[in-house]
Amino acid sequence: MPAAGRSFYTDEAHGHAYWTWISEELPQRVAEMFRVSQRPQDTYAAGLSMGGYGAVRLGLTHPDRYAGVASLSGALDIHVLERAERSELLQRVFDGEIPPEADLDALLATVGAATPPLWLGCGTEDELFPANRRFAGRARAAGVDVTTDFRSGEHEWGLWDAMVRDVIAWLPRGDRPDVS
Repeated sequence: MPAAGRSFYTDEAHGHAYWTWISEELPQRVAEMFRVSQRPQDTYAAGLSMGGYGAVRLGLTHPDRYAGVASLSGALDIHVLERAERSELLQRVFDGEIPPEADLDALLATVGAATPPLWLGCGTEDELFPANRRFAGRARAAGVDVTTDFRSGEHEWGLWDAMVRDVIAWLPRGDRPDVS
């Protein structure tokens, strides 16, 4: 699980090139160092909170690379950074303006049904719940295969520990042979 600071998985305007690291360099390093399949049907992205945003962004930006994408309590509406209390983060990461390539709604409008299957989960008491529900609806309307798990809970590890088991059970199987 690579760290990305509070970058929203972006090549920051005033900081580090986290998007390039996560989307290009890290997959290349993993392929060089480990014997892992490079087949899209064997490749998944998942994350929680800001990592959920990053995972969905990966799936929307590179839909041909992933068999599925999961977001647990994802920060799926990046426009919350436009609020006054988040202005420093907006300035550091995006130089004050969110570009279309970082806006999940803009990416979804471009990729549409070519998006890999999505698993979106969030606690109903989490402040991110409304944005997760809205994004799930927009994705379904765009023709994306979306599984949702909106259950009682807040933005905390107890919820994510329970949800991750369901994510693993959900993982699309593609054309992998059954190894059980």
